Amino acid sequence: MLLTTVSSPTEITASGQDWANHIAGYYTSDIQLKVILEFESRIDVELMQKAIRQSIDAEPILGCRFVEDPQNAYWKRYEDINQLTWCLFEEKQNKDEAIHTFLSNPIEPQEQLLHARIIRSQESDTLCLVINHACSDAAGAKDYIHLLASIYSHLVQDKDYTQAQNLSTHRDASKVYQALGIDDIRTAWNPQRIASKPTWAFPNYPGNKESLQIAMRKLDATAFSSLYSYSKINGKTINDLMLTAFYRAMFEMVSPPNEEPMELTATVDLRKYLPTKKAETICNLSGAINTRVARYSGEDFESTLARVSEAMNILKNDNPGIHNAAGMEIMRGMRYQDVEMFLRNAKQKGHESGKSSPLFSNMGIIADYPLKFGNVAINDLYIVSPAAFTPGLIFAFGTYNKAITITISYYEPLNRKKDVEHFLDLFIKELEVCMN
Repeated sequence: MLLTTVSSPTEITASGQDWANHIAGYYTSDIQLKVILEFESRIDVELMQKAIRQSIDAEPILGCRFVEDPQNAYWKRYEDINQLTWCLFEEKQNKDEAIHTFLSNPIEPQEQLLHARIIRSQESDTLCLVINHACSDAAGAKDYIHLLASIYSHLVQDKDYTQAQNLSTHRDASKVYQALGIDDIRTAWNPQRIASKPTWAFPNYPGNKESLQIAMRKLDATAFSSLYSYSKINGKTINDLMLTAFYRAMFEMVSPPNEEPMELTATVDLRKYLPTKKAETICNLSGAINTRVARYSGEDFESTLARVSEAMNILKNDNPGIHNAAGMEIMRGMRYQDVEMFLRNAKQKGHESGKSSPLFSNMGIIADYPLKFGNVAINDLYIVSPAAFTPGLIFAFGTYNKAITITISYYEPLNRKKDVEHFLDLFIKELEVCMN
């Protein structure tokens, strides 16, 4: 089937979240979402490169660069888009080593928003993607994976296929507010919900960023089944279990004052408020909530779980994530240079204090299994979150084929490998209570 395209827009309006995430690339994290898709066998490299190039036109934002206009920053399409390299191909004997090299190779935030690499090793291929967080959150990255799979699958059937362009201009949360009956986003902003001044941080050390590292843990289908059964029996969610294990591992690592609530930030996908549960285009459509849980010496996992679950249930009762998103869109009414200065000063204060509330990101189910590109299935699929700049920490996990992949990206020597690995060991040990 042949679908026609129209000319891509040369300029696209940037949302408040786009602004905030781009600025974060200077002060908060490397804003790189990395996606690994391990195929069961080999794919058609030429068709995959063609599919990726078509995706740049299908979702015009992906062919843009961020223009830092001091008054009103915006997205602008590359004029030489066909001269840019979008997908590289390499053959490597050691697949795991090649993937690690890809993941630990930072890309400057100012470069193009999408990079792809096909790694061929032995009898199978791996597709590695980098998507800039300034234009897309994790849910947007999931949408891109499905878009690419669809384009490739169509090309397998018809090499002359052309994907229709997405003409939607809705990149902000306006449709979410409309769905919730919010006419004025200022009414969704509640100063009482603003994040508290951070009182703790993951262990970090002075110095300069020298090398990007990725720490990872896998919970296989058996472990997932155990967590699912435990959550159902106890009337909790898997997210509650993961959050509880995270808090308890942090308590063990940091030893905060007893009975003093410690705050962390958790992400919320705002697409859940839309009638279709889907955004109209690849974009940033996320919010955040702040949870506060205290350490109680000698408390067992089940007791902490009860308190975490209660705190989350309270937050779920009042449109979680909307307040945070509204704040970013309200900032969008300011000059870009003023927003940049505000966020830079906030980061500087956090750096001086040495404190930062960790970020806990549940990316949910990445795709239903088996996701196929043509007739070739994906055996493993996961998203690696951006690396936070100290004193921050980003802990992220997602699910594919009933297996959970947990990742922390970090820079040495600002964070130390022994600390990050020990933390993940503590986290898994806490979860084992639910898996016995």
